[in-house]
Amino acid sequence: MGNITVAILTAIVNSFGQLPIIRNGVLSNGVNALTLQLVWGQRAELIIFIVDIVECAKELFNANGSGSVNAS
Repeated sequence: MGNITVAILTAIVNSFGQLPIIRNGVLSNGVNALTLQLVWGQRAELIIFIVDIVECAKELFNANGSGSVNAS
């Protein structure tokens, strides 16, 4: 489960710099444009999915003892 979370988050973060290229590629293809419309129509679910992935990553981070805890 942790590897999947890391892989998804890595893919999302790595694609931020390529957003203009991705956008131009999607908009230049009719099939991709329809897919983009579908995703845009379901954007609330996409946002919830991304938030869930981030929440899982936070829990894994804390479970591994990698998080800092303020003892004061």
